[in-house]
Parts: sequence; structure tokens; C-alpha cells
Amino acid sequence: MLAPMMVLVVMLSSLLLSPALPGTHRLRTSPVPECVAQDGKMGDLRQLRRERRQKEAQVEALKKGKDAKTEESRKKIQALEAEIAEKGKTIQDLVPKVVQELIKGLKADAQETRDRAVAGLAEVGSAAIPDVEALAKSGTPDDQARAQSAIKLIRSLGVDDTGVCKQWAADAEASSEYGEDQWSAQQACGEPDTDEDGDVPTAWASQDPDGGEEWLELTYKHAVRPVRVRVHETFNPGAVVKIEARDAEKKWHVLWKGKDPTEDSPAYLDVSFDPPNFVTRVIRVTLDTEEVEGWNEIDAVQLLGEPAGESVAAGKK
Repeated sequence: MLAPMMVLVVMLSSLLLSPALPGTHRLRTSPVPECVAQDGKMGDLRQLRRERRQKEAQVEALKKGKDAKTEESRKKIQALEAEIAEKGKTIQDLVPKVVQELIKGLKADAQETRDRAVAGLAEVGSAAIPDVEALAKSGTPDDQARAQSAIKLIRSLGVDDTGVCKQWAADAEASSEYGEDQWSAQQACGEPDTDEDGDVPTAWASQDPDGGEEWLELTYKHAVRPVRVRVHETFNPGAVVKIEARDAEKKWHVLWKGKDPTEDSPAYLDVSFDPPNFVTRVIRVTLDTEEVEGWNEIDAVQLLGEPAGESVAAGKK
């Protein structure tokens, strides 16, 4: 179940559609409303990280494209890499200012302000730890306790320098499963552990093959605004037809719908999309098992997303 929604810290600004990563598929989600709360330098950092991710995806797409070796492509790649380097420098210079702004919030009297600061520090990632550790050693007893809580969440979320939290499922259930242990939905929890093609019991399989629609529902520790889902298919791949996310009101939103191009296994169906205006901890993968003959087995599903204020509530659950 999703943790209760906290007061929304920010509403993300609209993000222009960018090229998908090679081997990924994009779906344009509904526009995200303008920011409804002052977000200061944290908002600037979030936007810069998004823009850098977009440009990195464009470079990767160009390098793997059929025209990668043309002079035009080389010039585009050089120009994009220069922009990426410039944004990286801007981000590097901005992070200490963001952290100091959030440290002040961590010391505030208002609980809501402190919660916002903890969420912001977690979103900054490991770069915030040295300053937060200093507060944990030299601040008041209350400051030290808050700093320790922030450090715990920073490490738990593991946000990378692109501003993305990467998670494997903590729990799972399915429309049906072949066994109570082997080939059960729980086999789709955690990191991939099926590294070969075949009917292997460390992956989830439906009770029957070729039985029509089946689904696998996965729950993650932290609430995020999803930007990418990676489905590790290990036997008879290509049957996934839809990926959805459930919001705090238990409403399902389609993140991707289409033809699964995965032909070999083990391999990933890798789909990316613009961050929506909701957060989620629950992803549902729907398969049409009549599409590909035999059992269609899934070993793991990774959720990548931008952390949000609601991540604090989810992390405390």
C-alpha cells in the first residue's frame, strides 16, 4: 500500500520531449503544472539535472544511430558534449549552495520546513553527506537527530548524480503464479538473479502458458516520479503490452503501452518517459501471454525516478 501523501513539496515544470535512450521507448505523459511552491535553488538543480539527462540520452542515441560516423553526427555529438560539460560544471557549483540552503531548513522550527529539507537533501544525494555529517557532530541534540535521519534517507535512496533513484521491487503479487515459491511473484523481487535464458524457477511465471492477460504488480520502498522502467525478461520474451503506475489515490496511470520488441533473453524491455505530476511506489506490468507461445517469465523490474517529498513518508513506512 502507498504511504499517505505528504503536502506536495513541488509540482514539476513541463519537460520537453527528448529522444529515448537506444533500445528504450518513450511515452509522452500529460504536462506537469507550473511550480506551486517556492523551491529555490533545489528547483534549479532539479531542472539542470533533467536537462543534462536529456542531452546525455541524445548523445547516446546519436552514437548508436546508423549515421553515427557522419560528419554531421560528430559535430552534433561534440556540441552536445560541450553543453553537458557546461551543465555539469554549473551543477557542481550549485550543489554546495543548495545543501547550505537545505541545512538551514533542517534547523527550522516548523516541522513542514524540516521535512522539506530532509527530502531535498535526499534528492541532492551523496554530495550532501559531508555537510549533514558535520551538523550531526556539532549541532544541538535536535539538530543531530534530524541530521542522522537525513543521512539515513540519503543512503537509502541512493540518488545518483543525475538526480535519479534506482530501485528493485521490495514486494510483488500477480494475477497468477506457477508455484508458491519457485516461479512465484516473489521471485521478481530484488535484483536480477536469473542470468540465463530458459524456464528457470528464480523468475516469475503465470500458472498457465498462453492464457491471455496476466499481470505482475511490484511495490518499491520509496515513492518517486517515474522516468524509466526496465523489465528483465528471461524466457519467451516479447509479451509485455502495458506498464502502469499507481498514485497515492490508488488510481492507475499508463506509463507505456505498445508492442514489446524484446526477442532474445535474458534481456530488458526498457521504457522511458517524462516525469508525471504524481509519485508512485507501485508498478504493474501487463502481459498478453497469447502473444508469445510458452511461459513468459520475468526475473526483476527496476523502477527509476526522481525522488519527491513523499519519499520521506514512504521511507518511514
